Order: sequence, then structure tokens, then C-alpha cells
Amino acid sequence: MTKMLKMFFMFAMVLGLSKNANALGISPYVVDMLTESGQDGNKTIKVFNDSPVTYNLKMYAHDIGFDKNGKKTHFPPTNEDSIAKYVDIIPKNLVLKANETREVKVIVKTPANWKGGKQSLVFFDARPEVPENAKTDKKKINAKLELSLSLGALILNEIKGTTVLKSRIVKADILAKKNGKKVDVLVSVDNTGNTHLKASGFVSIMDENDMFIGRVDLKNTIVFPGKTEVLTSRWEGEKLKSGTYHALITYEFGEDKNVIIDKVFKID
Repeated sequence: MTKMLKMFFMFAMVLGLSKNANALGISPYVVDMLTESGQDGNKTIKVFNDSPVTYNLKMYAHDIGFDKNGKKTHFPPTNEDSIAKYVDIIPKNLVLKANETREVKVIVKTPANWKGGKQSLVFFDARPEVPENAKTDKKKINAKLELSLSLGALILNEIKGTTVLKSRIVKADILAKKNGKKVDVLVSVDNTGNTHLKASGFVSIMDENDMFIGRVDLKNTIVFPGKTEVLTSRWEGEKLKSGTYHALITYEFGEDKNVIIDKVFKID
């Protein structure tokens, strides 16, 4: 599971960067939570500071949404359908000293009418403390403020016994370069179930005589309910000679849940 979580690192949002940004971090970046309907669930996130700077942290939850262009976004819990308003964080504020690690508890208060999977983000806004002797020195203050950053953890909550995993391959494209050195595979998948999917898979490259040439993994992606995502991979192995090939695409979106298709392509 640890490897899988690292693969979903794209959902850990670093909103402010600096040369020392890597010194402050959280673990895990993706939090899986299984709760009973009407029951609370909780998990712990560690926040660590490997820098010589003391940070003041503020934690809060946001909902996940999509803008008019279909891109992921986030916003405060202000509407009736808000999930983030059921997320409690303890503590909501803390001082993280240099070389210190602390734990933050994330609690999801699951309403009795919830079904399927719910998703939200928990943000860790960090601002460095400005030493007393630097408060009159604007250059020093500005240098300190440049270290401010925000980290985000993705909360994936599922209500036990109510989830429906349902997905399909919408489209598969094979983009082969003329020299046969690079072959890109793009697999569009949709999520027609009621929970998030951890979509993954692999592609086996075969020649026209069904001889196995090699395999590449599809990039692991989280697909939200009602949405379509593109899983990608690139063949950069042995140069493929001119001829006809086929890609045996295995798409996986849950335990014992997979779709397999065969896509023919040519190398000129």
C-alpha cells in the first residue's frame, strides 16, 4: 500500500515552494478511511520539520470540485453538499519546532445517509516564525516569508457496504513514432460508480505472431465518480521494427475488477 500511495503523490499539493520546501512534509499524502454509516472514522497524519526554522501551522479542510473546464479545484465547505464540513482536525493549529515531528488527527463524522465514497482535502498552511530581532529588518522578514508553504493531504472515505465499483475503457490510442523507438499508450477510462477508483494497469506489446516483446505500466490515477481520466504509458524499450503489432491493455480499478482489450497498431 505504501508504494501505491506514493504513486498518487500528484494529489499532494505544494502551493508555495522554496529551496527549503522539502524540509517540511506530511505522511501519508493520501489517507484511506473506511467507516460505518453514521459512525466516525479517524486517521493520523504525521507532519515533520527537518529544517532549522520553527513553523506555525494552520490546518483546515476543503471540498474537491471541478471548474468549467473539468480541471480539479478545491473550495471551502460552504454548500449543502459539502463533505469537508464533516471533517474535523485536531489540533487545528500548532507550532512545529525545528527538527520536530507531530501528529494531527483527522476525523470524518459520517452522516447516516452517506453512501459510496467521499473525498476531501486537508491543508497544512505553514508560516515560519520571525525572530524578534528581525521584525524591524524588512529584508530579513521578506526572506522568512518566502519560506511559507502549504501542503495538502487527500482524504478518501468509503462507507462500508455501500460502494459500487463500476468503470470501463472509453477509448484507447496508440501513438507510435515512425522510428519505432517510442510508443505512447493513452487509455481513457470513466467512473460510473459511486466511489473513487484507484485506476492502474499495464500494457503488453505483442508482435503480429503473438510473440511477447515487452510490458509497460499505466500511470496510476485516482478517478472520481462521474469523471473520465486518461491513463498513460510509454514504450521506450527495444526499437520496434516496421510491421503490425498489438497492445494487450489490462485496466484495473479494484480488487478483481479489470477490463482487457486488444489494440492493433502499426510501425511504418
